[in-house]
Amino acid sequence: MKTPAGADGAFLEALHSILSDAGLVLGDEAMSPYCVDWRGEFGAPALAVARPKTVDQVSAVVRLCAERGIAIVPQGGNTSLAGGAVPITGPAQIVMNLSRMNAIRSIDPVGMTLTVEAGAVLAGSAERRTWPAEFRSTPRAE
Repeated sequence: MKTPAGADGAFLEALHSILSDAGLVLGDEAMSPYCVDWRGEFGAPALAVARPKTVDQVSAVVRLCAERGIAIVPQGGNTSLAGGAVPITGPAQIVMNLSRMNAIRSIDPVGMTLTVEAGAVLAGSAERRTWPAEFRSTPRAE
């Protein structure tokens, strides 16, 4: 893959300084699950996959990409059954996968609401024994 302007080694080093090893995925094989939809119909290469853990890391990555003119493909649960959460052919881009931001911030059983981080997956969280029965009854948000 041709390295687009702004995506030089300094860009990748800057990403690493923001995210560390745990938050940065590089290399075609390692990035493949993030860059192609589950059906294998949509996708394209990305420069990197950013996996931030905090809002501050998200902000820093967005700022860095804006400075360099690099697009960001946001990715939550990565089902991407319609191809909207994987890169497209063309622009220099990274995938920002939010799966590490998976904390449950609060549960309000009276108001029947959950406050969760962007990468929280309800199905994975539904087994929490502390949840009221109403929240445990369905594994997905509808």
